[in-house]
Amino acid sequence: WKIGRCDRALFFGAPIVAVFLAGLAMSDFRCVSPFDRHPIWALIQIPGGGLTIVSAVATWGLRLRGESELLYPVGCLYVAVACLLNLVALCDLYDLTEPAERRAARLREGS
Repeated sequence: WKIGRCDRALFFGAPIVAVFLAGLAMSDFRCVSPFDRHPIWALIQIPGGGLTIVSAVATWGLRLRGESELLYPVGCLYVAVACLLNLVALCDLYDLTEPAERRAARLREGS
């Protein structure tokens, strides 16, 4: 969005936010956690950036009632997939903003 590619930003951003919110809803908004609850999910949620930070702050006081619920792990997985998709989108952004001279030099060195 910042570099003027609004169509591409919506193409990548809308599904990422939708999957993230679906995961939050499936887990009763308890799956975004700091490292005290689920360290592995917390590591995977780091690439979520702003979505993860806002969700962590908004759901700070919520505690787990029990993990026997079927949708809780599915919600954690949805949020993790959204965060990893955000990482892919950030890599795409880096590729789009790389200067042409640097790209040409990199390609010459690689071949």
